[in-house]
Amino acid sequence: MQLKYHSAAQEKGIYIIGACGVDCIPTDLGVAFLQQKFTGTLNSVDIYLELWEEGEKTPGPAINYGTWESAVYILAHVKELKTLRRQLFTTPLPNFKPKLEANGGLFSHEHPSEEKIEAFWFSATLYGEGWKESLLDANDPYVIPVDRALCAKVKGRNPAYGSTCVCLVLSAITLITESDKMPPGGGVYPPGFAFAKTSLVEQLNENGVTFEIVFEKDLHFPKH
Repeated sequence: MQLKYHSAAQEKGIYIIGACGVDCIPTDLGVAFLQQKFTGTLNSVDIYLELWEEGEKTPGPAINYGTWESAVYILAHVKELKTLRRQLFTTPLPNFKPKLEANGGLFSHEHPSEEKIEAFWFSATLYGEGWKESLLDANDPYVIPVDRALCAKVKGRNPAYGSTCVCLVLSAITLITESDKMPPGGGVYPPGFAFAKTSLVEQLNENGVTFEIVFEKDLHFPKH
């Protein structure tokens, strides 16, 4: 989408923000939230995703089969995505380790019960490190190790249905009402960049998808 339509969207002054569900808003906008709260220069962010069922586990599937079918179609085009990502991101990411074991039972053709849906929660923990002091020239390299850490958490109930709808609807409303706070001129953008200067985080906080700072601390490394 970005490679094909970004220039055309800018020419027409429209926005295309295709990743506004719960699988993208908490992490992508969470990084923007962490960067805004970080005093100094944020250098790196590790993200830990968690999904759990509250209280006693109930029988039945957790996610409808349609979600599984979508994942299958995505994987069917994974080779095409690799080619596109190489064009967008020239530096490859490291291989993920350790390899995760396959685990079944979450998906079914049957719709999950309301009790099951409402019992599920998600959280995205974002741990960032960087430097307390910013350099006058952002292109200059730091000569000292990172000395500041900041941790944030994004949390919500019913990720597959409830929180997804909240993220999607509020993203659309923000796009309509706060376009003056978004990157000027339109284009194809990820949500973290598109909504970084809007009130979307505050709106999500008021509607059950919460963003909070867990801790911040100075880092001290032994001198050699």
